[in-house]
Amino acid sequence: MSCLSSGSEQPSIAQEPSQVAQWQTVPAKVYVQAGQRWGVLGTMGSCFAPLAASCLLQPQVGDLVLLTFDGRQAYILAVLERTGQTAQLHLPADTVVRSAGSVRVQTGGGLHFQAAQAVVLQGADVALQAEQYLLQARNVHLAGQSLHSYFAQRQEYSGQRQQVDGQSQLHAGQRVTRVAGHDDYAAASQRLVIERDWRVRARSAELRGAQRVVVDGQQVHLG
Repeated sequence: MSCLSSGSEQPSIAQEPSQVAQWQTVPAKVYVQAGQRWGVLGTMGSCFAPLAASCLLQPQVGDLVLLTFDGRQAYILAVLERTGQTAQLHLPADTVVRSAGSVRVQTGGGLHFQAAQAVVLQGADVALQAEQYLLQARNVHLAGQSLHSYFAQRQEYSGQRQQVDGQSQLHAGQRVTRVAGHDDYAAASQRLVIERDWRVRARSAELRGAQRVVVDGQQVHLG
């Protein structure tokens, strides 16, 4: 017998009490999926039934499900036994998970987030701990009051870089700078203090002062 065909319409809610059939609950086997309805087979025969709103686990072909029906309509209440290795939760509308305490998600494998639109993380503190962290994005924007970073080793590669600082300080134990092309430096004033040696080597060197040029030392060698 067939309790509900795939194209059957839902019955009208307004019915006489004597005409309302009694709901029965039986186990059934899923043999096919047609859109948002599943074809099931059991002691009641075969029928097509949608998921009940409380059934979050989406059935697969071969699964054993719990079916409720009244002869005119049927719903899948739960998945009793699964045959596949992948479980899929079906949430038909916007979903909000609320907890009075904390929520912890723990997996034996990986954790993958995928969204057609934005993914937003909000919290008073956001902590990330990983053995390896990889960020790939077309555009990256960082904004905040302060930024602190600590690295044992750091490498940075840029095709083009522009940096604007209101005030900048650099403290280094040792620094090596190599510029393959032109290096242009401009400042309102500059003070250079060398504790030991200062050497300038160039194919041609030019030193100009609009008002005064001073070369002073215990020994001065020219030429």
